Amino acid sequence: YVLHVTVGIEENLDPNRFALSHNQPNPFSKHTDIVYMSPRPNEEVEFVVYNMLGKRIHREYLHSEQGINTIRFEEALQAGMYIYTISNGVDVFTKKMTVK
Repeated sequence: YVLHVTVGIEENLDPNRFALSHNQPNPFSKHTDIVYMSPRPNEEVEFVVYNMLGKRIHREYLHSEQGINTIRFEEALQAGMYIYTISNGVDVFTKKMTVK
């Protein structure tokens, strides 16, 4: 699988591995999409967002489809940088996102 994102960056996501792509758009103001790959159907995934002080400001548990999944993150946040993580209980990925 090759994921084409709106800024022209290509990321290769292996369909046999749990993997996370960068959110798009980034920076964002109203919402952003977070794309990840799940090798198994109905895999439980935890998605968490933290502010730069380390305070958890969002948490949700999802059941993913096998293959490419998208989380639409829509939350009224103050402008600034945030950290998000996604975990399937074995692997954890962390990335940054910016609210403008």
